Amino acid sequence: MEKNGKTYYFCSRDCMEKFMSPEDQVKRLKVRLIVAWLFSLPVLLLTYLTHFPAKDYVLLALALPVQFYAGLGFYSGAYQALKNRMGNMDILISLGTLTAFFFSLFITFFRNAIPGSGVYFDASSFIITLILTGSFIESVTKRSAGDAASRLLEIMPKTAHLVTYSGVKNIPADQVKAGDRISIRAGEVILADGTVDDGTGDVDPSAITGEQEPLTVKPGDHVISGMKNMNGAITVLVEKAGQDSTISRIYEMLQAASSGRAKIQRVADIFSTYFVPVVLISAAISAITWAMILRGTGLDISIPVLAFVSVVVIACPCAIGLAAPIVMLITSSTASSKGILFKNTSVLDRLARTTMVVFDKTGTVTESVPSIARIETNMEMDEFLSYAYAIESHSNHPVARAIARYCREHGTLESAASDVSEKPGTGIQGSVGGHTIIMERSRETTGSAVSMSVDGVSAGTIFMEYKIRPEMPGVVAKLHEMGMKVAMVSGDRRDAVESVAGSTGIDIYEGECTPEEKAAIIQG
Repeated sequence: MEKNGKTYYFCSRDCMEKFMSPEDQVKRLKVRLIVAWLFSLPVLLLTYLTHFPAKDYVLLALALPVQFYAGLGFYSGAYQALKNRMGNMDILISLGTLTAFFFSLFITFFRNAIPGSGVYFDASSFIITLILTGSFIESVTKRSAGDAASRLLEIMPKTAHLVTYSGVKNIPADQVKAGDRISIRAGEVILADGTVDDGTGDVDPSAITGEQEPLTVKPGDHVISGMKNMNGAITVLVEKAGQDSTISRIYEMLQAASSGRAKIQRVADIFSTYFVPVVLISAAISAITWAMILRGTGLDISIPVLAFVSVVVIACPCAIGLAAPIVMLITSSTASSKGILFKNTSVLDRLARTTMVVFDKTGTVTESVPSIARIETNMEMDEFLSYAYAIESHSNHPVARAIARYCREHGTLESAASDVSEKPGTGIQGSVGGHTIIMERSRETTGSAVSMSVDGVSAGTIFMEYKIRPEMPGVVAKLHEMGMKVAMVSGDRRDAVESVAGSTGIDIYEGECTPEEKAAIIQG
């Protein structure tokens, strides 16, 4: 199939469907699972708790939807694997359940052909039901990473404002190409990588780098798809669009992560490649051996047949099919309750061999939103906070929101502002009670600083910071005690990263990294 301009090849149709729409796959599995449990439970109860003349026919009727509706995905996967000369768990499941079902079907209609033999509808139905339960658990566990990828694309605009010699016209976003000039208005997400050609604005990089602090961009500055223009209007000269853009590459990384398989699952698939022939040979040897032993004794010939069926059914990997998904579910749920998410379940196999732990900065080592560190002013604090709130409440900048929140909690909020205007990268100004109030932002090593002037006279400064989470120094020290290296990789400025690293005891750190650079550092 083709997706986002790329061609993908799959080992099975089931795998392709999961890639195309993981949400639909989970829904289909849920329906099949409900059907499986709804019919397999009566099969189990009737098999062992009751006896009546037509019992085998009733069991057959109940087993049919489990075998050929709920279990359909296993047969499809087995067929595709055999077609591509590959081995997987589906082959073992199909072999065991179909052997048990068709043997039972034969016994139901021709009971006298093999006297004394019973039916195995309970085995075929419950093997499918239990392993389908494991598959459903696995799909639900993996869906979170797929959801993250989908949410990433959902923020992207569907329409682009193409700047031409005759003016600005709207075109579908997927038609943007390198060399185009596109206009990005306030509140819009940048849909392609490129260089600012005209205008100035504050852009929010949090969707790409995780950093909450906006970046001020001006002509000549590089911008990345997925960043949000918070104010002002900028024109971007496109360098990379579509599948070549940063947002598309991040999406591909998340998709690859969500489709990863734990080591135990990969081992099971490889194991099944060799195990299927072994099972068939063992079953055949068992049947032949019993036939040779019983030859000439006059005993029932059904024993070799039962031996063959028993070996095949018992070899069906029900435990393996359930063990890995259940372990993943319990581990992922426990980790999630502690704020830890796995984008790829294969990391669970490697945790015991961990030698280095790498943290992001904002929201991990530090709090995710800025807070007020201190305020220095030469006027009454209530009046200062009242002016600050009146102006900053008109801005969506994270620093402005933090100041407004602090003022609501600590100040007198009687003043209202008019004629408010925001200058990207500089600050915001307006009129409060007949006074001209200007709030100017600057960058500090530990955060930001906002200076206020009233009618051109300095009135004070608000110092902001991203507070280090109180538990982090202890966490870093504990990891060092365990013999692990601790690193921090961030999209924030190098001086800010260095300051936080020094305060927490982190000895390895990198700043101003893009998501791809972060991935390269982790992988390298």
